[in-house]
Amino acid sequence: MGWWWGLGYWGRPYSYVTVVERPGRYGRIDLDVSPEEAEVHLNGKYIGTADDFDGYPDYLYLKPGHYTLEFKLGGHVGVKKEVEVERGDLIRFGDELAREPGRGRLDSFTPESKGMP
Repeated sequence: MGWWWGLGYWGRPYSYVTVVERPGRYGRIDLDVSPEEAEVHLNGKYIGTADDFDGYPDYLYLKPGHYTLEFKLGGHVGVKKEVEVERGDLIRFGDELAREPGRGRLDSFTPESKGMP
């Protein structure tokens, strides 16, 4: 037990223990891929678009392990990534899919559906 006198403190030094744990059982992946309409394939299976996993409203949550992510969009060159996920990780991808050679901006434009005549 310590005691105070004037401006000093004499006694046991203040101590603390900091426990750092990686929260959660899953790793998170933030896909800031452009264009946002790019399809995301996880180990060859379609799981959604890049916009679905851009951190707003949510990330892509994966169990620890090795994965293959592919980003595909018509008129663009696809991108394939190998990723090793650890528990509690936040991994960010900021890829931009390049247009295929000889294709312009309007060539990859998906027109809106006009519905029934």
